[in-house]
Amino acid sequence: MGVWELYNSSGLHKNVIEALIKENELSDESYSTVAAVGVEGSGKTTFLNEVFGTTFPESKGVSDRFNGPSPSGGRGAPGGARASPPVGRGEQDAPEVRASKGGTVRLSRAEPLARSLILAQPPQELLVLDVDGLSTSTLGAGSVLQVRRQGLSGAVHDGATAVELGVAMADVLVFNVQYHSLSRSTASGLRGLGSALETYLRLCASGMLHGMGPMPHPSRKRMLLVIVRDFEDEEVSRDEVAAAFQEDLNALWSRMTKPSRLGNSRFSEFYQTEYAFLPSALLRKIDFMRRVGELQRRFLDPTADGYFFQRDNRSGESIARYSCPVPLSELELHIENVFKALSQFRKDRSVGETDGGLEVEGSSELEASYRCDEICSFIFSQYLDSARSWKSRAEDGRIIENFGTEADGLLQNALEEYDRDAAAFRHTKTFIRKRNELRSSILNDLRTIYAKQLLKLREVAFDRFKLALTRIQVTNRVEKDVERQIRENEKYFIEQADLLKCRDAPRGGNASSNAGALPWRHEIERRALVDAMREVATERLQFARLQGAYVPTQRQPVQFSFHYLHPNPFGTDSRQDRLTSTDPIRYDPTVSRVATVLRAGSIRPQTDNVRAPRKSRQEAAKTKVQGTKESAVPARS
Repeated sequence: MGVWELYNSSGLHKNVIEALIKENELSDESYSTVAAVGVEGSGKTTFLNEVFGTTFPESKGVSDRFNGPSPSGGRGAPGGARASPPVGRGEQDAPEVRASKGGTVRLSRAEPLARSLILAQPPQELLVLDVDGLSTSTLGAGSVLQVRRQGLSGAVHDGATAVELGVAMADVLVFNVQYHSLSRSTASGLRGLGSALETYLRLCASGMLHGMGPMPHPSRKRMLLVIVRDFEDEEVSRDEVAAAFQEDLNALWSRMTKPSRLGNSRFSEFYQTEYAFLPSALLRKIDFMRRVGELQRRFLDPTADGYFFQRDNRSGESIARYSCPVPLSELELHIENVFKALSQFRKDRSVGETDGGLEVEGSSELEASYRCDEICSFIFSQYLDSARSWKSRAEDGRIIENFGTEADGLLQNALEEYDRDAAAFRHTKTFIRKRNELRSSILNDLRTIYAKQLLKLREVAFDRFKLALTRIQVTNRVEKDVERQIRENEKYFIEQADLLKCRDAPRGGNASSNAGALPWRHEIERRALVDAMREVATERLQFARLQGAYVPTQRQPVQFSFHYLHPNPFGTDSRQDRLTSTDPIRYDPTVSRVATVLRAGSIRPQTDNVRAPRKSRQEAAKTKVQGTKESAVPARS
């Protein structure tokens, strides 16, 4: 099978589809496009050659680290070291092509199985695209800036454009990933896939993808086939791996910058996801070839179980699943239009270039999220290596000297390293959010070491108290001596616990104000220590009492009361007189000893220092009238 370069760093090659149609004598019939993407060295080209019988050039020295050369050399050409000459070149002019050198998309036709040629129902015609692997070294903090500078200088064609073109054209997108890289978004290629999907959504919203529209019809959904390489089912089940990767994929989709009309869209509305797991091609070659054969039949044999391109009846017409809606005769023009749109998108993203520097646009939040996440993961792994000895010592029940100070230094070093590595995204919201997440993760991990040391510290303080308790002599002050030792050891525990705390560790109970960091508190351990000390002290004193060595002092109760027969001990009878704020209040304890029963049942003390009761209003009025009458009678001479 011939191989053509559809796209490379110099741009899009024309007349490629026409040459492929002529060489393979293809008619304008139903077909599907299969594109494989992934990071360099992940083995995607080996997979395509084994499954589809293509002769794509396999990388030398990169994928060999993981898979070696094609186990069977490819069904079409053993070794697969050279590509068929592109259109317009002779065999003598065809250079040796090495994978993952610049952005290149190669095109070939899948070789049908021999037995499928005699079937009543022919297999789906497949056009296979091999997209150059993404280099993880280009996915660093400065990749956005580098791409934009290339866009302003006219060099807009790179590996990212190749991936975007492959994703845009693929009816079946094969995402090849190494098992050990699944949890790392950059190493797995998930970050690059996310950027390409973001561009794919822009193409959908702009109507550039023929037959798709802003939202694809359920019958027009594409398929994402995730190939997990070097998988060992002894470690974890396939369902668990698929569920974890699907969760990461959905999270990726939710963080993507989407066109407004697709803002609430879901990944499942665009793609049907399938998973396949392949063992190591070097260590388990037989199992590898068996699994590859199963996938080969699902792609090329219409009678196989789980055939990907089953035919459905739509409006009375039988149409294969995942078939390309663009007629084969119009495919080349369609690819040119898509490529022009991709070039324009890339130029639009470079508008933020200024003489003084480059501004990070809102559309780069997704890239900032992936890059900052990778930086956080790397720094946190470095922290775990540094804290491993602390965890070991804490597990052994030892207290780490200067733990609080050393932990503060370790945390600050990690944050400073993050600030340096993620400096290109300092002005994004993602930068602050990921920084806080890194800080919280480190603090929460340090908190577990702190909690283990608190248990040991409580044990040390309790032993100090028991030792001090044995030295206390039984005297009439023994209870005070025991209480003093309890307070001293409680104070010792609090001081040492404070020394173990990080300076930046949250003290309060509101973890949300500390970006997810849990509070560092020792109240529970302190109360447990005090309760244990009091329990031991009580048992010791009770034992001393039983032996007769200690007799506690009997304390006399303190009592203060007033007798009910003396209603005015402060010199005022509340039944007749009303106190005001200016009335003096005096208490004479001798007054209560002198009392007599007077008329009308009132009780008044017989003493001179008690103020005479005030007259009632009626008596005062009567006295006033009598005085007026007396003054009105003329004096007799």
